[in-house]
Amino acid sequence: MFLKKAQKQLNYKFQIKMKSFTLIETIIAFSIFSLIMAALSGSILMLYRTHGYQWQQSLAISEARRGIETMAKEIREAREGENGAYPIEYTGDKEFIFYSDIDNDGKTERVRYFLGQITTQTLTQECFTGSAGGSCNVTFSGFLTGTLKLAKVRVSVEGDLGSNNEYVDIYVDGQSLGRLCKTGCSDCAGTWQGTQTFDVFSQAQDGILNFFAQASNKVDCGKNEPECNWQGYFHTMKVNFELEINQEIQGTELKKGVIKP
Repeated sequence: MFLKKAQKQLNYKFQIKMKSFTLIETIIAFSIFSLIMAALSGSILMLYRTHGYQWQQSLAISEARRGIETMAKEIREAREGENGAYPIEYTGDKEFIFYSDIDNDGKTERVRYFLGQITTQTLTQECFTGSAGGSCNVTFSGFLTGTLKLAKVRVSVEGDLGSNNEYVDIYVDGQSLGRLCKTGCSDCAGTWQGTQTFDVFSQAQDGILNFFAQASNKVDCGKNEPECNWQGYFHTMKVNFELEINQEIQGTELKKGVIKP
């Protein structure tokens, strides 16, 4: 009887030991489970990324093939331009220009394929003088980062400019651009006048533009004239230069431009 009771107690303790975990065993089991889940999650994420990349690559190849087919068709149909130009105007490493009726309207368009993008920026500077018949100047630099397509400057003046002998001559890099306020301007109006726009494409090719404004001798209002004290300072002439730069920056994306005849 005693032996049966001892055997029963021993079996009970053994069952309890078999059914429970120690703290160390629990930590080890949890660590193994975490590693398995991390590996599984990483595999799933990698699968999604690979699939997404392959899908995007497939779309890109499909779009590129479609673009090349369109380009080849337009080039095969190249013909003389409406202005009498040869079918192919220019070929280069990153640019191809030709004439073709791409929209089947019976008229030949000028088509340009190129690598890059067209950017436009506007830069503004002002200068002034308080001297009779004085002058002032501004310099624009560091704006050229690609192939220049357009460069123009919008010039406005303000000051003692109410008579036909009161005017301002504008120069760029020592070359005369024109004369502002020979007529139509008023003395120290407090607003920009005589606005004119000048083409400075050839001068901007080196990436530096030096503008110079020279007032005539009669631009000489006195310091006691209140209309010549604008925004807290005295001046006989003030000039605003607004430079617009349009340029093409080379890149890796194929672009297309079309000009109608």
